[in-house]
Amino acid sequence: MSLTHVNSEKLVKPFGYSHAVVADPGQLVFIAGQVASDISGRVDAEMGYAEQAATALQNFIHALEATGAALEDLAQMTIYVVGLNAETGDEMFKGIAATSKAAGMKPSASVITGVSSLMDPAALIEISGIAVTSS
Repeated sequence: MSLTHVNSEKLVKPFGYSHAVVADPGQLVFIAGQVASDISGRVDAEMGYAEQAATALQNFIHALEATGAALEDLAQMTIYVVGLNAETGDEMFKGIAATSKAAGMKPSASVITGVSSLMDPAALIEISGIAVTSS
């Protein structure tokens, strides 16, 4: 088995991790946690949960597509939410719903978990996942 580390030019250059890893053969694609950062790696602390969720999911899609995988290959997503409660969860879902609808995403097996903080103190949402491709 071999692993190919893939990083999208549409995302911040990673330090200490890869945006995605493709496992051959059978092509398991592992997408590292993506936050609502811009190409420089900056997360705008003024963004709320909905906007951060939408941006983090778009970054997740960029990392997935950089591997050659497509949204229909997505098997599992994990969403980490700082301070998860009914209100923050509702706001997060608004952002996820808007981006997933625009991208034509089908629901995958998902986990949503509350955390006290993320690596970047401005980040409220982080999304990771696994895709499976046929080649």
